[in-house]
Amino acid sequence: MLLKFQKNEITEYVVYTKLVKMDPDNSEIFRKIALNELKHYYRLKNKTGRDVKLNRLKVTPLSNYWE
Repeated sequence: MLLKFQKNEITEYVVYTKLVKMDPDNSEIFRKIALNELKHYYRLKNKTGRDVKLNRLKVTPLSNYWE
C-alpha cells in the first residue's frame, strides 16, 4: 500500500513540475505543490526503504500537450 502511495507522489511531482513550465502565471503555486509531493515521496521512501519509478502511463500521454 505504501509503495502505491509512493509511486503516486513521484508521479504527481513530475506532473506539477511540467505544469510549472506550462502555466507561468501559476508557476509558483505549482512549484510549491511539486516540492510538497517530492517531500511526501521521500518520507515514504524512508518508511519503505525502496525507490520506485513514476507511473509513465499517467505522464506520457500528456507530454505532447505540455511541450
